[in-house]
Amino acid sequence: MGVDAEDLMCEVRALESLGLITLNNGVVNFTAKGEIVVNTITIDRSAIIRIREVLIKVPRVPFIHVPHIVRKSMDKENRVAYAKIFERRLVVPVLPRVCIGNIVPLKMDRSLAAFIRYKAATLAIPRVPRIATSEVSVKAMDRSPLTTSIGKREIVEKSTIKMAEHGEKSAEPKTMHVPSSLLTMLFKSIKRYSVKGLLSVKPDRPMIIVAIKRPGEEYIATLLSILREIYRMKVGGLPIGRYVGTRVAKYIAEDELMRQGLIKVIDDSKADFLEFFGISKVEDFDKIDPNKLRDRLTELSVQGLCFLVFYIDESKANNLLTYLALLRDKIAPAKVVIISPRKLSVDQKSELARVAWGFVDPKEPLINDTLDQHFKLREEMFNDILEELTNKRKYAKIVRESHEDDAEEGLKGVESALHYQLKVFVVYYLMKKLKIPEENIETEAELLINSKKVIPDIYVKSRRLAIEIETFYGTGLTPWGKLRRTIEKYLESNVANEVWIVIPPLQTMLYLRDLVNEAKELREKGYGFIKLYTVDLRRKGLVSIERIPKKLSRLYAKLV
Repeated sequence: MGVDAEDLMCEVRALESLGLITLNNGVVNFTAKGEIVVNTITIDRSAIIRIREVLIKVPRVPFIHVPHIVRKSMDKENRVAYAKIFERRLVVPVLPRVCIGNIVPLKMDRSLAAFIRYKAATLAIPRVPRIATSEVSVKAMDRSPLTTSIGKREIVEKSTIKMAEHGEKSAEPKTMHVPSSLLTMLFKSIKRYSVKGLLSVKPDRPMIIVAIKRPGEEYIATLLSILREIYRMKVGGLPIGRYVGTRVAKYIAEDELMRQGLIKVIDDSKADFLEFFGISKVEDFDKIDPNKLRDRLTELSVQGLCFLVFYIDESKANNLLTYLALLRDKIAPAKVVIISPRKLSVDQKSELARVAWGFVDPKEPLINDTLDQHFKLREEMFNDILEELTNKRKYAKIVRESHEDDAEEGLKGVESALHYQLKVFVVYYLMKKLKIPEENIETEAELLINSKKVIPDIYVKSRRLAIEIETFYGTGLTPWGKLRRTIEKYLESNVANEVWIVIPPLQTMLYLRDLVNEAKELREKGYGFIKLYTVDLRRKGLVSIERIPKKLSRLYAKLV
């Protein structure tokens, strides 16, 4: 068995020149740098110890009959390669025989590209007991073993990547299901009395809501926030609230008239003061006369939009629904909706509340994990952040209030506080985040294009960017007519190169699927310059409404 001494010595010298090994009296030792290289290959300490014990004794050859040996410098590409390996395991094979004619060349590639392809690496330094040759011939390195090995590893790695990609794709739904509304994510939909009915109710139709109390869950404050927002969108302005869970319920239930704009809650979730058949278990509380209660319910038939909410224990739900069914001819056209909360995890409550209130988190820790805690504390933080920005003179001084009679806001000559605050927030975003100079920003500026007057809420002159704030307040049965009018005024004129329509986060979540479909249709019809956004107060920016379902897709998949 022969050996090419020069090839071997070149390899050894190359390792030595790299500072990976040292030669001392024919003994090859790893240097500190060499040990680092070994450590990058494996985390198997026993394998490292065995590598450290590898010693190569190069015997002294007294007579080598070689007419002339020419030492050639190796190309940088033919140096020994070392790098971090993806697979953190060093395979040290047992080599009973070493065929010197087929030495696996150690190739230096300072780009580290060669070894990155390896899943496992074999570093073998054979022991050479004897060099018996009369002449040394320089042969070209046989690259076939390395090439074959790399080729196999590449195939394995690529197939692994494909399997991983396939696994990730299979984990995601083929078509992303967009939830219709925040209502369906928080509450179960009961066919005849579906929670979706809250959004489809007419501005002149009263509602009776049977809200079922579940053990360990509190959500009535969350429901009231949603009802307030629905009233403002359907009618405009602010509703009147009544909430009773004490003895005064006798007056509220029996004597207080129902009227448009009233949200009345009769909370019987913890007591038994309200029995629909004249039975009271509270000793010092007079019985409620069911006939008077019937009269109050009958009054609903001639009222505009108002909400009568019975917040009751689950055990009383059937009795109440039976009672309402008996009065069906008297309470018509009042619409009945049943609210039954879903069993949500802490993460689900937190994430749904975050998105509904601009991705904010409360400063103070939550006392408990009820839906009301997650929802109401974030609502408070949402309002606090907007109020803080509104008080910054640098941005507020640019924003002009709207004094037009706009039915959207439900108030003559005055815009809603939320509409104004969102204008300030967007101006802050333009100046602080997009670095647009103050002189390029106008609010409530009248633009004349082809004798048509267009007044965007915010206009960026340098970019011909028009921004509209849509709160959907006072839009009636649905918000789509107002949204369509806003879109059409920019389709009919050439006033802007780009249009942003910014919708508050709670409204976005209430009409999520419809808004996502609207944005998709605009893009498909070639109106991609019109974009729908909501606000991200945590990052002080805007987020595309089409991205919201992606953020909620896995969360929603666990709800259904």
